[in-house]
Amino acid sequence: MQSTLAAGAARACLSNHHLCPQTSICGPRCLDAPPRVLKLETMATWFDGFVDDAGVDRAGLFGDAWRGFAGQPGFYLPAPVVTDNVHPTNATGRLLEFYTAETAAVVAATYADDFAYFGYCATFACLAAGGVG
Repeated sequence: MQSTLAAGAARACLSNHHLCPQTSICGPRCLDAPPRVLKLETMATWFDGFVDDAGVDRAGLFGDAWRGFAGQPGFYLPAPVVTDNVHPTNATGRLLEFYTAETAAVVAATYADDFAYFGYCATFACLAAGGVG
């Protein structure tokens, strides 16, 4: 993975779309406005506005086809449906098991534009201290 990232963000993006810089995939309009982090635990407060702003056809967000993916008949259903287990990976809690100072330096260099624009924690010391943004 480090060699893929060390080759640069554009090369990493070509090898796996999950590795594309956020500033390259959000489109030119999104860089004109202050960034917003949309957290799953507060989805009820932002979901409807996000869908409207993005121009998403709501018909595609609901139906039994979602059961296999979301475990419910829709991409997102507001309370009382439980939403706290939508993505239970504990990735942040396990970050230091896999992330080293060397990895942090490669990631920070590869995604420097993202880190600057979104205000992400760019050093290993910051991450080790619990900073995530």
